[in-house]
Amino acid sequence: MFYNIFGNVLLFMPLGAFLCAVPKKTNILICFVISAFSSLLIETLQFCFDLGCFDVDDLILNTTGGLLGYILYWIFRAIVRWIRFESRTKVGNQK
Repeated sequence: MFYNIFGNVLLFMPLGAFLCAVPKKTNILICFVISAFSSLLIETLQFCFDLGCFDVDDLILNTTGGLLGYILYWIFRAIVRWIRFESRTKVGNQK
């Protein structure tokens, strides 16, 4: 159960981060659609080639992982910008 939940979420987190890092116009809706479609494609291929079973919970968890990666990317980006801003203001105040 632990592997199923966190494995599916963690495996799709890089997709969400990548989607907002590469194109400039990606929003959370586009990230949702691409994550859901990618997960649906993987699940369908697993079913067609008899490599696993088609699980709806995998679709939900993979899509959640993509969205979580998107959100964490923006949080990390805001933290980095804040740290850079703080370091610039400290250097400016020392002069």
